[in-house]
Amino acid sequence: GTKTLGFSGSLLIQDIRDLLATSVLSLQLIRMLRVLQTLILVSGAFALKFTNHGYEDVLVTISPDVPPTEALTTIANIESWLKEGSDVLYQSSRRWAYIRSVKILIPATWTNISATSVDGIVYEDGDIRINTKSGVYGNSPFTVQTGGCGDPGEYIQLSDELFSRLTYGKLNETYGPPGQVFVHEWAKYRYGVFEEHGYPGDEKYPMFYYKAEWTSEGQKNTILPTFCTDAASVNYKMENMFTGGSCGTDQNTGMPDKNCIPVLDKNNTIKSSIMAIPYLDGNVQFCDDQETYIHRSDIPTKHNDMCQGRSTFNVIKSHPDFVGYNPNNKIPDTTTYFEILRPAASSSFVMVLDASLSMSDNCKNNPNPNCQVRLNRMKQSVKRWLTYDVDNGIPLGVVHFNRNPTTLLPLTVIDDKVRKDTIEKVDKLNTGSYTCLGSALRGGLKVLTDGNVKHGGVMLFLTDGEFACQGGETISKVLPDVVKQGVRVIAVAFSDKADKEIIKLAEQTNGKAYFIPDDSGPEVINTALQASLTYQPSVKSTEADVIIFEKTFRSMKNFSVDVQIDKMLGKNVTVQIDFTGNPGSKIMLLDNTGKSFNTSDGVFQHTDPALEPGSYGLTVNTFNGKPISFASVKVTSRARGETIPITTRCWTNVGNSKADLSNSNQKIAVIAEVLQGVNPVIGARVIANIEREGVPEPLTFQLLDTGSEPDNVADDGLYARYFTNFDPNKDLTRYTLKCQVEGTDDSNINQGFLNTRHSQKSLPSHPTAGSPICCGSSTLRSDSSIYPTGDFSRSTAGGLIEVLNANNVKYPPGRITNLRGTENQNPNYFGLSFTSPGLVLDSGIANGMRVYYTLNSTLLTDQDQIINNLPFLVPEDVQNGGSLAAQEAGTQISIRILRDKFDYGKQYFFRIVTFGDSFKTWSNIARVFIQTPSQSAGVSLHCTAVLWLISLVSFLITH
Repeated sequence: GTKTLGFSGSLLIQDIRDLLATSVLSLQLIRMLRVLQTLILVSGAFALKFTNHGYEDVLVTISPDVPPTEALTTIANIESWLKEGSDVLYQSSRRWAYIRSVKILIPATWTNISATSVDGIVYEDGDIRINTKSGVYGNSPFTVQTGGCGDPGEYIQLSDELFSRLTYGKLNETYGPPGQVFVHEWAKYRYGVFEEHGYPGDEKYPMFYYKAEWTSEGQKNTILPTFCTDAASVNYKMENMFTGGSCGTDQNTGMPDKNCIPVLDKNNTIKSSIMAIPYLDGNVQFCDDQETYIHRSDIPTKHNDMCQGRSTFNVIKSHPDFVGYNPNNKIPDTTTYFEILRPAASSSFVMVLDASLSMSDNCKNNPNPNCQVRLNRMKQSVKRWLTYDVDNGIPLGVVHFNRNPTTLLPLTVIDDKVRKDTIEKVDKLNTGSYTCLGSALRGGLKVLTDGNVKHGGVMLFLTDGEFACQGGETISKVLPDVVKQGVRVIAVAFSDKADKEIIKLAEQTNGKAYFIPDDSGPEVINTALQASLTYQPSVKSTEADVIIFEKTFRSMKNFSVDVQIDKMLGKNVTVQIDFTGNPGSKIMLLDNTGKSFNTSDGVFQHTDPALEPGSYGLTVNTFNGKPISFASVKVTSRARGETIPITTRCWTNVGNSKADLSNSNQKIAVIAEVLQGVNPVIGARVIANIEREGVPEPLTFQLLDTGSEPDNVADDGLYARYFTNFDPNKDLTRYTLKCQVEGTDDSNINQGFLNTRHSQKSLPSHPTAGSPICCGSSTLRSDSSIYPTGDFSRSTAGGLIEVLNANNVKYPPGRITNLRGTENQNPNYFGLSFTSPGLVLDSGIANGMRVYYTLNSTLLTDQDQIINNLPFLVPEDVQNGGSLAAQEAGTQISIRILRDKFDYGKQYFFRIVTFGDSFKTWSNIARVFIQTPSQSAGVSLHCTAVLWLISLVSFLITH
């Protein structure tokens, strides 16, 4: 999810660094630097940039799963949507920003469209992605946001049906003005703001809330819709979104039920916020801190929760795009220009291989008898990649370097003879003095340009050395030319000693980076080389190879694994075992056939054309009882039919940037996405494995999809957890990330709401059974359609993590973000539930916690005053006293609070403080209204009356 700006990026970052060095460090300035590093440093082939008020090279990509049936219409409607979006953005930004240029990448199979051929650009690069309809979101636009306030989103996604002839013609009446719909999503994606409306049935961001006001008679509570608008109240009526009739009452909360929505009257003159009601014609402004478009920080919206009550325009103006902001500019030309692109038949690749002395002498003076020479490891993996992964027809060049680059293979289309000759040349590589990294990059660029690839292409850069080349060019010196030529770099660093600038190659070219620890098996380097092929033109999801199982076995005489072929896979099941130090082995395959393999360092591969779903065994035994040094096993398969299989990918929030932990605000979140097509897979077991130099066993921890920080939305198929177990080293430390996913008894595919399986929109002006409102704190509702996955397993690589100053890290306890009320019908108690934080972010057990409460929410904003003045729960106040003690991070906790201490007819506000070793962290605020449970069913709802509630209601406000 790393994006770019079009300023002279390095200059602007240096300016801010100089400012930080000479002034008081402000949190906002530090945050801007972090966002700038995220946005600026990726400058690959078609990177989104902001220059002179205009966004250039906005990349729209269309999935190969989208058929070409309405290709011309789809493209025309995408252009129309973005043109209108640019016009509204110009208004919403108060004449500061607009869309200047857009590139639309169509699938390679859309051959009837005239387009410019491009090399190395794929569907997953899109800022805006067009895919098939989602079961959860339907045809509605949505933005994947894995970060916090002010952090850019991953991408915007829309369905192809939305741009079809029939659907797009009705866009205005179902979603509202197209341009406003665009800005609603663009603001989330680019600026890191969030929705300012509620969701039916959502406990955290409810569709309606109780506004508490103090009068001479005490506390007064009124139901209002959850909208942040410039008007103190809006004209609306309550309506069941499925029947069109009157709303019912939720017996558990006393609030309007989960199907109740506010339908706005046409006479509303609301002008803000576009993040609250994007479907209302003319509502084009963001809320801000001025009276005209006033922000309401006290209502339970997602934006208030994530941004601590800041207005959306306040957050937007803090974005680097708005440096020097001055409203009401007069830009003479705000035209949006479009270019249609199509992937080339194949991307072009060049390998740049380090042949310096350090690649061959790393085992000198090494006491490890099993030390592996890096040059030999590189040769073996390159030969394996050429033999098994590089198909005929792919253009490839090879360069090796020490002092000067030498071309082993000019850019040549691979066939069987070229492959054989190239493998022989690689096998004969010898090392020499010097490590001239800059000239090596030049050599790789020259191979591409000499092969008539003037722009684009993919470079695999493999090295273990620090720069050692008197008078030669460094990586930083040559990098601008790599960026200018639009080449993506796969940077592969052998050991922690590899040049510290190597990650910049991936960072600034929108490539990938990998770390190869010494004394590790071939799996990691094989994965790095295979990653380059993800820049081949995207194929249909049913035609892609899916990694079912991947694991390296070390120093074992025999081993066996269970391989799960699930009901969506089973075609072209391939077992590949990469051996190092093999004394000769007998392999019992998935189909129970036996094979012998006697090559010491080599690759065994076998493919079954089809296997039925089930659990299969794979066994390896050595003949003479001697151990195999390393055996990396990988099993892949393709979809057995037209049903798209479950897929996964994982990454970190820092992407290809270094994580400098001397900045106390720098956290590393590991994120994994598990989807079946475009539908979330929920309830899976997702394990992050992190390998490091000199340690044979990886660090492991489970990622969660509970909506608890750093996970933003529960049950959306995005699993997350913080990485906190660093080696305490002030110098740079490299780690490599891999994620393993397994199905459980609780694993399901979330296919959307039962009443909305043919959904069209996420925030319509008048929702119906065909138009869901989704999703606030969770994608799952009681009426969601879920389909068991059965047993399955997946594996995916997450790339390199580089950490600086890990010895300085001092993290506080994790923050509780999902405190809410529960069990409100019990006559003896009401409940508070939340996910337990850890001592260090979301790991370990905190030193303690306290639950404070008050009738006045404003008393919970000053944290020092809370501790000194407000009461907190003690064991005598609750039915389960142990629930007030801190528990293991990730534990779901429910506190049962006895009713006799709390007055009926009053709304109470709760907030939890969690104590660490030297820090404390405060939760969100939950509101709970206390009423007699038995009366709840008889309440009638009125929008402006005082509600004498008969049950508990809770929702969240964040300050």
